[in-house]
Amino acid sequence: MITFDRITEDGNLYAVRYEGKEDNVLNTLFEQWSDVLWLRTFFRKYSSDLEV
Repeated sequence: MITFDRITEDGNLYAVRYEGKEDNVLNTLFEQWSDVLWLRTFFRKYSSDLEV
């Protein structure tokens, strides 16, 4: 089951929260972007997508 967390007070922005997850996807994304080790792993894994 999916629920939606209201992000803004005016109710114009929501984030998905998947069943069994503690955080919504927006919070998870910001945590990942703040984690240097996660970023390094991500960019190494997808480095070929970044090549011109």
